[in-house]
Amino acid sequence: MNAAKLNGKQVITSKAEVLGEVEGVEINTSDWSVTHIQISLLKQNIEKFNYKKPLFGSISVCIPVTLITAISDVVSISKSIEDLKYMKEFKIQE
Repeated sequence: MNAAKLNGKQVITSKAEVLGEVEGVEINTSDWSVTHIQISLLKQNIEKFNYKKPLFGSISVCIPVTLITAISDVVSISKSIEDLKYMKEFKIQE
């Protein structure tokens, strides 16, 4: 799948919660593999992760592509919001 086709797709957790929207990917330049997807969190999810909501825009996070279970009209991942809170790989995009 073309990575650009992922942009704008909703990301759905294992408990059918909408996490946010895909806004890009991270690539490992040593082997040109996609390692993470960048997700713009929904406002209510910013609060669930105890992040400080910015005045403008949203917060973007990265999750490893290994969490993706399916891609169709949405991107499904294998973790819930509660599970993501405790993953060290779940990080704010800088």
